[in-house]
Amino acid sequence: MEEIVKQITDKWKEIIESTIVDGYSRKVQSIDFFRMNKYYTGYPEIEFCYKVTFNFPDVISDSIYSNTTNPYTDVTKEKWHKRLEDRFTNMFWITSEVMPRAGSNSGETKFENSKVDYMTNQGYRFIIQFYPKGFIPELREEKLTDLLS
Repeated sequence: MEEIVKQITDKWKEIIESTIVDGYSRKVQSIDFFRMNKYYTGYPEIEFCYKVTFNFPDVISDSIYSNTTNPYTDVTKEKWHKRLEDRFTNMFWITSEVMPRAGSNSGETKFENSKVDYMTNQGYRFIIQFYPKGFIPELREEKLTDLLS
């Protein structure tokens, strides 16, 4: 399972780093992931659930969800964060299920489907809680396409 998690997170890292808005892009400095039941015991529904965090090198970033207006806010960065969120929302939203909605935290989008529970964009890091098994058909399809081409 760890190999599948690595494949998924490597693919997501590529998507993050290939997101470019008006010449602005971001590199991922590090990726942390763990199996949820390592820290949260007694919840069988998260036995095969993982949380991944993509950390950006600047470590600090103005929240793009701040309620205050900052005259120094870079609009390009805000657009980049919005584009990133849109890309992942489109990947994670299973059209036959409930439309994603805002979570309890700023920058959080809840999916609660067979692939992803939620994602959170905190500016300096991007977090996704997901179920690797939900991505296995997608990974198989990609490998099959690679073999046939």
